[in-house]
Amino acid sequence: MQSRPLHEYVRSTSRPLHVRIDPFVHRSSHARQLFHGPMSVGPAAVKLEDIFSQIRTVPAKAQIACAEAAPSIIYVHAGLCVGYDLLSDGRRQILAIYCAGDLINATALGGAKAAGNILAMSEAMIASLSPGELSGAMRTNPKVDGAIIRQMGRRQAILEAWIGALGRRSALERMAMLFCELAVRIRGGEPVNGSLAVPLSQADLADVLGLSVVHVNRVLRIMRESALASFEAGRLDILDCDRLAAIAEFDGAYLR
Repeated sequence: MQSRPLHEYVRSTSRPLHVRIDPFVHRSSHARQLFHGPMSVGPAAVKLEDIFSQIRTVPAKAQIACAEAAPSIIYVHAGLCVGYDLLSDGRRQILAIYCAGDLINATALGGAKAAGNILAMSEAMIASLSPGELSGAMRTNPKVDGAIIRQMGRRQAILEAWIGALGRRSALERMAMLFCELAVRIRGGEPVNGSLAVPLSQADLADVLGLSVVHVNRVLRIMRESALASFEAGRLDILDCDRLAAIAEFDGAYLR
């Protein structure tokens, strides 16, 4: 698909981005509740981070899980991880980005196959439970069900949004959508202009967006020269959030 001329996108927008925020690391309990929604009403509210309490720290680029292993359900306390698939010739597609507060492999509760290969892109704090262990926690406290359902529903919404993006959006639109989404999921506060750590390389961006590294480099150059955003050495600088959101037609609803 050919990208639309950039001047068609360079416009202001009065449409604010009303989204809930999921900071990258060290989030407060209040921030977790804002993004993922209350687990229940009253003092007996369930927090997944309390259930997944046996935390371990893994270094950047550590393989957390592989497709051939027995599935475990993983809660990301801090850091950024990706789920990916490898073709027989070594080509890779990144299928999911997991931030702090995300649950990985929740569908294993129903006996589904594991999500695949999981890689920590930064140093990450994670905790794992087997499907049987989490099922036991759900029997002990039925309110856990709601937390799991919300996680699975949001993951489904993200997957559907990206199926549409990869199928119909131009390279520039895909990149703008990804940067807007990362700004919401990684940084605390409203998605405004500023800098945030995104521990991905240009090759990683290519594998997320279904593009070549050369194409990714070209789009990043257009964004930089147009004062939209700059991405270098694992840092994303959003220079004009409103224009970026207009390009992506982004409102963040699928992240709630």
